Amino acid sequence: VVPDRAARRIAALPRVAEAAVTVGLDGRVTLFVRERTPQVAVPHRGGYLILDRSAIVLDVAPRPGRLPVVSAEGFAPAWVRAGSRLPDRRIDTALRALEDLPEGVRAAGMRLRVTTDEEVVLVTPDGIPVRLGAARGLPQRAALLPDLLDALRARRLAVEYLDLRYAGSVVLKPLAAERAGERP
Repeated sequence: VVPDRAARRIAALPRVAEAAVTVGLDGRVTLFVRERTPQVAVPHRGGYLILDRSAIVLDVAPRPGRLPVVSAEGFAPAWVRAGSRLPDRRIDTALRALEDLPEGVRAAGMRLRVTTDEEVVLVTPDGIPVRLGAARGLPQRAALLPDLLDALRARRLAVEYLDLRYAGSVVLKPLAAERAGERP
């Protein structure tokens, strides 16, 4: 009974996903702890909430560090506590969208935003906005991103945005003439 109580207390810590405690016949105590892994940073009151893939708040930090930054338009919880789950379906949509992105696209400095109508918008670390659209069908659209971004960068094209919301179509809007030119 005491090992179960100890395991429950350990599992109650915000960074712990699972815990088990066993006591062997020789009196040796063994702890098994599986930690939650930080996945994203969510802007909140001048800092960032650090979340795992289940939207559980692990910590509050002044900066996102090397984590992708995820946001939802209009999301402003009244209170947040480490260990609690953020109760917004758009944050859930952003977390799923992040997992749907190809490896080369997920990077430190990347920003992912979910609009009030639940469309996903990505901004690459080098500032290229990509309108990805609804979560449905996102993996297929996102699969195009590595090649498209590589082509834009190789040609040093300055774009206002890249739009992949429409099945089978890629829309690229160049920067207006006064802002046009090569990307830095």
